[in-house]
Amino acid sequence: MHFYYKIIGQSLHYFNPYMSWIFSSCVLGMIK
Repeated sequence: MHFYYKIIGQSLHYFNPYMSWIFSSCVLGMIK
């Protein structure tokens, strides 16, 4: 899970850092 999420996070960060931050916030919110 973490490995897969890490790849997605890096891809989004390369494409758009702001969207990557939003995605990270949403995922962390769902995990909590």
